[in-house]
Amino acid sequence: NFSRISTKEKFTNISNFNLFINNNNFIITNSEYNGNNFKIHKKNKHFIFGYCFLENKVIKNTELNNSEYIYIKNNQSKLSGIFVVISIINNQINIIMDPLIQYNIFYYFKNNKLMISNNIFSISRLYNLKENDDRYLFDMISYQSPMRGLTIFKNIYIIQYDDIINNHNTELYKTKLPLRINNLHFQIPNNKIYENLSYEELLDMYILDLKKRANIISKNYKEVHCQLTGGADSRFVASIFMEYDNIYHYCYGDGTRQDRLCFEELVSKYKLKKTDAIYFFGNSLNNSSRIFKGLYDSNCMKYKNLDSYMNSDKFSNFSKCKITGYYGANICSSVAIPIEDTKSSNRTSFIHPKYFTYHNYVNLMHNKYKNLRECAFKDIFYINNRGLSHYSSHTIVDNLKCDSYDILYSPINLELVKKCPYSDMDID
Repeated sequence: NFSRISTKEKFTNISNFNLFINNNNFIITNSEYNGNNFKIHKKNKHFIFGYCFLENKVIKNTELNNSEYIYIKNNQSKLSGIFVVISIINNQINIIMDPLIQYNIFYYFKNNKLMISNNIFSISRLYNLKENDDRYLFDMISYQSPMRGLTIFKNIYIIQYDDIINNHNTELYKTKLPLRINNLHFQIPNNKIYENLSYEELLDMYILDLKKRANIISKNYKEVHCQLTGGADSRFVASIFMEYDNIYHYCYGDGTRQDRLCFEELVSKYKLKKTDAIYFFGNSLNNSSRIFKGLYDSNCMKYKNLDSYMNSDKFSNFSKCKITGYYGANICSSVAIPIEDTKSSNRTSFIHPKYFTYHNYVNLMHNKYKNLRECAFKDIFYINNRGLSHYSSHTIVDNLKCDSYDILYSPINLELVKKCPYSDMDID
């Protein structure tokens, strides 16, 4: 068991927590809650939200049996997927998150009232929280992603990697999340299990894991659809699936785009199967109703490239799945740190610099991780702040409509980049 249970913190006058679940969402709170389409759970049960690769299968958005729960509990730091497991055993609620803390979970903690949910609007409704957080809005304008654990609503925060792994410094910008309080416990991933392995050992382990995931996917679906462009992520995925016959590659765009030209070259050179039919694409966000639905579905965490998420109820062919490169072969590829001089960017130059208040946070992050090489620091910043191309909100919503997996996601990536023998420039 590579996992750790969080240290119990001292709180007074905190009542016990209850677990409420409907089909797609959960609520954990010690406040009075009337349910409102949610069912309260008191008996021994285990649930997973999102998806997770096990030894011989992938599971998502379902109730777990005991053996599945024990496997996830004992192997948390070795798992791939974007998920959270909620378990209630003898009235104790345990939360197990994916090892890079990328499944979106929100919380509100004030006046001894704590609510945790994967739906930000459930929290805002219960506590009548309607005021927008301007810091979040300006962070989004500058970085195109949320930072500092802030959300669109004041006093509602998102759980970050550092909240769970390090549990410090978060209170500078948001209310600190208690990881063990009364009958509510977070299980902490022990990602240090990779520290003593060499770069070559990590790489061998990573490739072996990828091949296992590819085999699981290929065996369980009639057709596997992979987007293929000139990018490193999609080329890497294509190489992992080369030995299987039920893999179909596709590409957006017409014959004049560079992505399309690379796609045609790769398909021809390696004799890959291709398909012109793109099954995994939602309705275009061409009116205000669909735009607002997209923001609601993604909990206002995903703005960039939201127009391709699966927002259609028409898709029903679960004999097919899609493979995504949401996370990337190396995490920091093409990901930048937020700009310091907001006057230098066309996106921010028209706004007075005083409204961009994230600079101190960036400096604190740099100082906290000053011993890391620059590309490894970018990794940590990326996973803490849902970096520029982060798709976790996207894939969470997609998996309510279809089967969509990123086989590249792995905590091994963090250590791989730290120990990579190539320069930071080569990695980027």
